[in-house]
Amino acid sequence: MPIKKKLSGIILLTAIFLFLLTAISSYAQNKTPEEEQMLDRMKSGVKTKMTISGIKTEAKGVRETFIIAHQGNYLLIYNKNNTLMHTYSSFMENRAKSNSEMDISTDRLLLDSYVKKILSPHFRDNSINISDIRSVVVNLFSDIEGNIKEISILYPKEVKIPYSTIETFEKKLLNGDLKLVFDKNRWEFKDATWVVESFTYIANKVGKM
Repeated sequence: MPIKKKLSGIILLTAIFLFLLTAISSYAQNKTPEEEQMLDRMKSGVKTKMTISGIKTEAKGVRETFIIAHQGNYLLIYNKNNTLMHTYSSFMENRAKSNSEMDISTDRLLLDSYVKKILSPHFRDNSINISDIRSVVVNLFSDIEGNIKEISILYPKEVKIPYSTIETFEKKLLNGDLKLVFDKNRWEFKDATWVVESFTYIANKVGKM
């Protein structure tokens, strides 16, 4: 199976983390340095953790502190207290080696409702000029039972989202009913300490939700 299909769903965590993507094809075609490095290491059989590229700064929300990784035309935002993305999970390597499509889903209507209510208003500024192929990627990290433990979000740097809003979005996803749904009995999940999936939106359409 072509590498691009194997990546579909691996987060990029542009960057991603990750990363490996289930992103739309236009986004998946532009592999990030982290993605390339992860693939090379996975092919060599070397256990590896995620590496986030870009200049990193910190910003304060209401109570939480966030890391902002500046990655070209995008900002990757995640909680400073996130730990999963910095640790090894067999899921990442097993997924890359898998020759079959993996079905990892979530309640997309519920996720869409959070994006619409919390993030969408910040994409409605008429002064923002976002390319039609630019994306917004929500990365959900869960335990092996599908419980969401961490998130990160990637979006065009032209969009100004208050960090207090990012914090609200994070709390909704972590404390609500959203889960990752997958068959944990598949070999790809064997010995996995965490699972990650990316959910992608067209940036220009987020403001029209």
